[in-house]
Amino acid sequence: MNRWIFSASILSGLTVLIHTFAGEALFHTPALLSNLSIENKMVLSVIWHGITCVLALSFVALTLAIRSTHDKNSLLIFIATQYAAIAALFVGFGLFRLGSLIVMPQWIILLAIAALTLMGTRINNTKIGDHK
Repeated sequence: MNRWIFSASILSGLTVLIHTFAGEALFHTPALLSNLSIENKMVLSVIWHGITCVLALSFVALTLAIRSTHDKNSLLIFIATQYAAIAALFVGFGLFRLGSLIVMPQWIILLAIAALTLMGTRINNTKIGDHK
């Protein structure tokens, strides 16, 4: 078992739950109750649920990769890059639009998932767990 990928999978699953339940109540539902046009609300909903799908599918892929990363490194690097890119958006918008990284701390868990996933690609999944 790859402990790095296992840890990334746990954080990824936690992220899906936080996004789905806390994010829905704090952001998605209030946006739907706002004065935005129905078209803007529907675009926002598609994007919101699309991100939910991306997070959930990444969680599933990481969970399936726990046993072995053999021949899965390209997929894992893609997932790590995806999480890092979303983290970079939170950092960029936080710093340049809001003047603080504290306002949107989502980047922390996203960057942690990316780092753990990348570390998991470096481990040779032999029985003794030697490093490459």
